[in-house]
Amino acid sequence: MAVTVFRRRSNLSKLVDTSGGMTALAALRGAERETAEVRDEGRAILMEALAALESAAGQPPSTVAWLDAVYAAAGDILDVCPAELPALYKAVHGLCELADMQRRAGRLDAPPIQVHIAALRPLSQPGQDLKAAAPVLAGLDALLRREAAKTVLPDAG
Repeated sequence: MAVTVFRRRSNLSKLVDTSGGMTALAALRGAERETAEVRDEGRAILMEALAALESAAGQPPSTVAWLDAVYAAAGDILDVCPAELPALYKAVHGLCELADMQRRAGRLDAPPIQVHIAALRPLSQPGQDLKAAAPVLAGLDALLRREAAKTVLPDAG
């Protein structure tokens, strides 16, 4: 018995074989040109959020309200942090963890928080490479682990 195999070509393979359109590189360059203005606006918003965090942290750290202000300002940075700055995102996320940990423990220890904040501006520079930022992130992670080890949280139950 003979078997006949019918091969159907997908619409995508037909489109790939047609002439016209543009290369992926040309499409990426076009997208970069078209989004330049939006990226500049996003960068300005990010810098405003970073300045607001630095301002909140610049107040005298005397109450839990200071931790809440730092946490809220850091959260604003997380909201606007672009995908091309993953090191900044990781550092701000660690700052939020640290502020939340201290707040839940009823403890206020400003120096570790200020160290995190001081690392943010260099990590916010355009073209910041995650590999190049690895030593800074490792230091912030070690600081976070050390602070977690000396923070005793109240029982949740």
